[in-house]
Amino acid sequence: MNLLASIRASLGVKHNREILGAIAALQAGQKRTRPTGEYPQDFERIWVSYPEREGPNPKQLAFKAWRARIKEGVKPEDLVAGVDRYRYYLATQDKEGTEFVMMASTFFGAGERWKDEYKTNGKTKRITDKNAPVYVPGVPTQTDEPDGPFISFINPLR
Repeated sequence: MNLLASIRASLGVKHNREILGAIAALQAGQKRTRPTGEYPQDFERIWVSYPEREGPNPKQLAFKAWRARIKEGVKPEDLVAGVDRYRYYLATQDKEGTEFVMMASTFFGAGERWKDEYKTNGKTKRITDKNAPVYVPGVPTQTDEPDGPFISFINPLR
């Protein structure tokens, strides 16, 4: 077992991007009440597709905000569509993986940033990960043509 794998195991996280959030929570005296593998499948799907960011992005806080939206009656598909729009916007602005990516807890939070349109000012960009959900304005969602241009996968974990 390599060093990162042992750190992930000791903190109870699944992905490297969760390590900083778990450490920050431990330093703040917060307990991790939910092991990573116990989230609902709908949330796991959206978590995998949410853009990575530089810096912490605690999964537990994102889940809490996501769950609050679901309890308010928001459909999971609407949240997925919001993530798709946001990912495409970040790709066109070359901001993927930077500190400018908003924390998922903010995105799913009470401010309803998942509803934002995220204007690209006419910029386009091909997303190379065929399994990544991508929203492109004016292009209908297609799941039957995996090699077509700019395709949105509503269910990235088939």
